[in-house]
Amino acid sequence: MLSRPCRRLLPATRRSDPQIHPWDQERNTSYSWFSNAAFVDFLAAVAKRRLRTKALGEAIRTFRKKANLTQERLAERADLNYKYLGEVERGEKTISVEALARIAQALNVRIAELVEKL
Repeated sequence: MLSRPCRRLLPATRRSDPQIHPWDQERNTSYSWFSNAAFVDFLAAVAKRRLRTKALGEAIRTFRKKANLTQERLAERADLNYKYLGEVERGEKTISVEALARIAQALNVRIAELVEKL
């Protein structure tokens, strides 16, 4: 049973030493579970995903406005919640393939047209 209420990551320098309990060690910031390069790559991947999500939402909004539809009317045609559709258009939510297909069908466009600028 753990003697302290919170767990800490094990520092890389003492991970193999079984004599010293991790909480009794000096504070060390060199953790082996995540390198700086990996963290930068992770942040870049997250940024790319957000840009793609936002670009898809903008494409949906563009086609919706060309069809002279409100978010509520498009959501009704696609059998989706209008709040969810608004979040997708703003890039706040990712969209499933099924929901994307419903939106494309409601807008009378192909999915390829919606995703061509990604």
